[in-house]
Amino acid sequence: MHIYRTSLYFFRITTDIIIIICAYLIAATMTVASFNLLYSTNAQLLLLSLLIVWFFATKSTGLYLEFRSRNISYELINVAKNIIVLFIATIIILFLLKEETLSRNFVAFFTSLALVLLSVEKFLFRKVLNILRKRGRNLRN
Repeated sequence: MHIYRTSLYFFRITTDIIIIICAYLIAATMTVASFNLLYSTNAQLLLLSLLIVWFFATKSTGLYLEFRSRNISYELINVAKNIIVLFIATIIILFLLKEETLSRNFVAFFTSLALVLLSVEKFLFRKVLNILRKRGRNLRN
């Protein structure tokens, strides 16, 4: 049972990291005409920093703790808290890096897109688990 919980934890955090990376790349390409992540060291450093901030912010808010007994609104509020932390971290890191190509539009678009995508992912994840429970899988013993 503990192994299943650990694998579920890693799956949830991996999907969130992939979604944050996708939101970052979409926001950067939409706001900067000639954005290329491979050539911009500041953009790579910003992405890595944001992923580290996300990991520690979710640890402090308990986003990946047991969620079966909690309703979806509790989880979405935690996602919103973590997005606010990510928003503030993005502004601070961009200021410290003196990055001029990624603007305020990028920050707004990135955090909005991350909030929407992560909320949809959390909702769909719960729906899939409910379907699996109805079929006799993912049950507590």
